[in-house]
Amino acid sequence: MTQEPMQSFSQHHVSENLDALLKLVQQGEEIQITVDGEPVARLVPVGLAESAGSDSDVPTEEVEQAFYGD
Repeated sequence: MTQEPMQSFSQHHVSENLDALLKLVQQGEEIQITVDGEPVARLVPVGLAESAGSDSDVPTEEVEQAFYGD
């Protein structure tokens, strides 16, 4: 069984089409987000992220600074 390649979208496309992309993720798709053509993040269904043992709900210090400042 071959897995379909992950769809990749620019940061600009994601910001303008978030609702549609979230629907794809709800259907089990993984979405890669790029900035200047370089991959920087992925949107994955919650169940998939949890099964991977991700601590994604615990923000890193860098993320906290980006959102809340110093």
